[in-house]
Parts: sequence; structure tokens; C-alpha cells
Amino acid sequence: MASDLSVILPRVLIVSRRSVRKNKFVDFVGEYHLDLIVGYGAVPVIVPRVSGVHMLLDSFEPIHGVLLCEGEDIDPSLYEAETTNLSPEELEQIRRLHASDTAIDKEKDSIELRLAKLCLERNIPYLGICRGSQVLNVACGGTLYLDIEKEISNKFVESQRVKHIDYDNYDGHRHVIKVVESSPLHHWFKDSLEEGKMEISVNSYHHQGVKRLAQRFVPMAYAPDGLIEGFYDPDAYNPEEGKFIMGLQFHPERMRQPDTNQFDYPGCPKAYQEFVKAVIAYKKKLNITTSVPKPMKLNQEMKNKRKVILWSFSIARNMFTTGQELHPSKESELKAEAEFLQCNTALSFQQKNRLEQIGATVRNGGSYIERLQLNEESERQAKNVMGKMSIEQLSDLLSFYHMMGQICSEVLERKLNGINCHTTQFVCGNITAGFPFWGNDRPEFCGNPGLELKCENDNPTININDVVYRVLEIDENGQSLRIARQDYTDGVCQPQLLNTTLDPQLFEYAPGYRNLTIIYGCTIPALLGVPALFNCLITGTGSQNGYVVYDAVGPGLCYRSIFVPVSETILASAMVNLSGLEESLKQGFQVKWKVDDTACTNCIGSKGVCGYYLLSNETTCYCPGQFIATKTCPSHRTLFLLIQVCMYPSPLMDIAMRKL
Repeated sequence: MASDLSVILPRVLIVSRRSVRKNKFVDFVGEYHLDLIVGYGAVPVIVPRVSGVHMLLDSFEPIHGVLLCEGEDIDPSLYEAETTNLSPEELEQIRRLHASDTAIDKEKDSIELRLAKLCLERNIPYLGICRGSQVLNVACGGTLYLDIEKEISNKFVESQRVKHIDYDNYDGHRHVIKVVESSPLHHWFKDSLEEGKMEISVNSYHHQGVKRLAQRFVPMAYAPDGLIEGFYDPDAYNPEEGKFIMGLQFHPERMRQPDTNQFDYPGCPKAYQEFVKAVIAYKKKLNITTSVPKPMKLNQEMKNKRKVILWSFSIARNMFTTGQELHPSKESELKAEAEFLQCNTALSFQQKNRLEQIGATVRNGGSYIERLQLNEESERQAKNVMGKMSIEQLSDLLSFYHMMGQICSEVLERKLNGINCHTTQFVCGNITAGFPFWGNDRPEFCGNPGLELKCENDNPTININDVVYRVLEIDENGQSLRIARQDYTDGVCQPQLLNTTLDPQLFEYAPGYRNLTIIYGCTIPALLGVPALFNCLITGTGSQNGYVVYDAVGPGLCYRSIFVPVSETILASAMVNLSGLEESLKQGFQVKWKVDDTACTNCIGSKGVCGYYLLSNETTCYCPGQFIATKTCPSHRTLFLLIQVCMYPSPLMDIAMRKL
């Protein structure tokens, strides 16, 4: 029976953590998370940390919220674009000291990053606790400290260092954080703040933390050593409207008095309360906006046949319930009843017999009844055969037909659209692109979902991490493209105020480039020791002074900073004058895209065209003369067997699939 979205309770997805117990893997989620989610009116749905689950997240729909919490360190290759200063010896010390955390779990990374990006794309409420906050930052292009003690604490004298993890006093350890005024954290804990102070004491279980906060986020709290302890997206925070995107480095759910369930502060459970409030509001909003699938359109012949069946059924129903024959004056009533029966357009053989028993005539329905009788006979034969099959065989059969149904749906959609990946390219200005890109007339299944190209006034563009870039050149053989920030097309004074970051799962920087940081709104030029390179009046600043410095750095005492890769061959001119800077920005930089090279090579070798199979979220192969997505293009013999299976599945399925 189909689920009614209006009666489904708000669902919060939580990814489990994997541990070893009695020589077996056990997946678990901390009880405090579950208790609070249930207590505030939502249902926790645990996503198991199992291989391949990241490909099946659509099966967990509807998703009304995501809570990501504890776990191992995130794979540094997913965020560490900057070279670490830690030596191999120091890295080994970290691995020994934090053995349980440094055991990278790539499967969990994949599941959680995909969920985080899904929340960001669809504005699904998201609460990240500890590791979950780090996942959120990485998903938006931020970076992490590989080890706080090595990279931050050692810069302070012993008395000023902050201990972020204490294995000897694991749950009892606390350190002070400073809360940012007017932030959600401030509102939750304001009744517990001492007069004149904006500090609370929090627990701490981590050796990593936010290094570079993604541009879209605003800090809510800092540790005394400057580490960010909480952040949120102010543009995506309004729990009453279903908006909530937030990360907390500490664990408010575990901040409790020893041997009791009493919280350290009344504000501790507020994060969960407001999160669930947003989840409930998001669900309501989703129910309102959920579109109802349009009914299939019938041609006139089918409409007439359906009308005959419905009309006869309606006559029979009236006679059966009233015991009277049809009178002309009752025709209008029968029409209304016919509308009532529109969802039941197919009569079974038993229904036909029942209608005949009560005197109904299925007019002009001879051929239709013959088909029904044939279907009844086929159904009886199928049931007899299946009754002799084992549970495993029935499961395989069900899986096979489920797969066939997915293929048929995809094929039907493409045929109805009249589009295929062989003949349709993305064309805009002087740029022509095939796989892995899509956009305009080239449908999404012909390219990677994250590589959509758009055409604006004959200028191709691509959106990467919320920044729009002009596409200047595409080299399909070298799997690279040259892009330039669109906000710098007409100069440096109308920036988007977002850093230049890439999705590490889709792109990597090409060699030969170095970051420049463009700094805006500096009120005290003397602090930088050099004259301003340009003057721009940026909204929100009282100064027009702008500077350019090497590498990716923060704004310091200035208003904002943006880092952009620039070719090393023209780096010097970009630092000297404004025209050199603007020219270097217009020339852009080169990035390489990441695709499944092996899958594409095999596909092209079998005379196919690379595409993207949305159902399995992987590179696939589209072959001449067929619409079925496969790994490679099949030989004529294999294709013939596949057609046989589709047309005559019952007798040929087992033999044909073995031969395939």
C-alpha cells in the first residue's frame, strides 16, 4: 500500500558508527541522540554503515532531517588541499595516541558527505555534532586541523593551552568557550551566562577541528586558543520555517551531571529541540509542495474502451445496490459513479463473472475479455511454477524484475523525450561538450549530476560550490577545463565574497597555479605596510582599500578576503597593479575533473558513449541502437538474449542470464 506523506512522522536520518564486539562488527548510535530526537517528536532512522549504502540513500526517502554525530577522522584527502607542516614522525605519534579515531572509515565518509550535500542542496535540516560538524564544513569546501595539539596548542605556553581531549577524564573533562553574541548558541545559553561574560564550559572529545571555515558559515563560539567550537549558516536558520544548518564541535547531549541525567545547563538540549522543530516544519512544507504524479495520457481509442468498461461497471453497481433496472432519468447519477470508479479500470475474470451474474453486459468487450482470460491462465501457470521455487530463487526472480522495471522506466523516459547521449551535445558559443557534462538540450543522464553546464548569452558557465565560473576551454582528452570566476569579469569591485573552492570528489587543481588572496575593506593601511593596490567600496565596510597577498589567508583586521588560483607565469604582474590583477583573473585557472576512466575506456572500446546512470549513481555506457544502460556495449548475441529475457522472461530467464 502506498504511503501517505501526511501520516508519516518526521524522519531524522542518523548514520551509525561501526565497532568490534566479540570479534564481530557492531553498528551503533549513542542513546542520548535517539532519546532527544524521539522526545521532541521525530523518528530516528538509522542508516547502517554498510558497504554500498551511499548508493542507496534514495531508499531512505522521505528525509526530513539529518543528524550526524561521532565517528573516526575524516579522510584528509577529501579536504587537505593545503600542505601539512607535520612531519612523518609527528603523524605517526598522532596515529598511536588517537588510534581509534585515526582509523579512517571511507565508507562512513562517503555516506555522510553525500547526506550533508543532499541537505545543502535541498535545504533539509542538518545538525552536526563533533565529527558531524567537521563533515558539514568539509562538504562546503572547508578544511580541518589534522591534530589540534600539534598545530595549535604547541604554539601556546603550557598554562594557556586548551586540552581538547582527556582520555583520563573522558566524560568529566570540560573547557571554556566564548559564545558569540546574538548567535543561536547565545539565545540557548543566555540564562546561564555570568554577567559581563559570554562563556560556558563544554565537554571535548576531539583531536581535530575546523581549520578554515567554509565561507557560507558564521562562527557561534571559540575556544580560548581560537578554535571554532560551533558555527551555522545564518541564511539557512529559521526553525519555524524548517531551516536549520548547524555544526557543534562539543556534545551538548552528553553535558550532564555525574551519575544523573541532569544537564549542565538548561540550554544543553536546545540544539536538538530547535533542530526537531525545523524537521517538523520542513516535513509540513514538503507535504504541501509534494507534487502528485500526472496520470498517463490515453489516446482516443483507449479512452473509448475505458468509458465502455466504466459505464458497464457503473450500471452493474447501480443494479446490484438498488435491485432496480436502469432508468434514463438516472443517467446523471451513473456518470458520477463512473467517475468514482476511474481508479479501477481493469476487470478481472472473477469480476466479469460476477457482473454477468447480476445481469450486466460488458458491451463491445469481447476481445478485452479474451485477453483477460489469457492473463488469468498465464497467472495460474506462473503461480504453479513459482510454488515449486525456493525462497532464494523467488528472491532472485523478484530482484530481476525489479531491475527490469527500472530499466524499462529509464528507456521509456528517454524514448518519450526523443533524446539520447549519442546525438546530443552541450553547445554554447565556441564550447562543445559531451561526457561527463550535461546541460541545455543534453539531459542529465548523459553526464555527472555535479557537472551541469549552462549557457548565458553564448557564454558557458558552471557552478562549483555556489560560485559561478565562465568556462573558457574544455580539453576532453586531458580531462580538464579552464574556468574563470564570473564575478570578476568586469573588475574586482563586485565580488561574490566566496572563496574559490572545489568539490574534491569531482575536481582537483591542475599544476602550475598558486593562490592569491584579495583583501577588501582595510581601514588601517599602515598595518599591511604597503599601499593599497585598488579601491573598492564594498557594502558593509567603511573603507575602500584593497590588497593582494600570496597564498590563501584570512582577512585579518580587514572586512573580507577571497582567494583565487592564478597562473604562476603571470603571478608577478597580478601583484604589481590593478590591470595585471584583473587580467590574471580573466585568464582563469585549470582544473581536472575526476571520472571513472576505466569504465569510460571500456565503454568507448565497445563502440559506446559514456553517460551516467542515475539509479546506481555511476558512470555507464550507452550503445548505438539501444537505450539500455550497461557497462559496455553487448555483442549481437548478448543483446539477442537480453531481448529474449525481456519478451519471454518466465521460460528463458534462467538459461539466458547464465549465458550472459
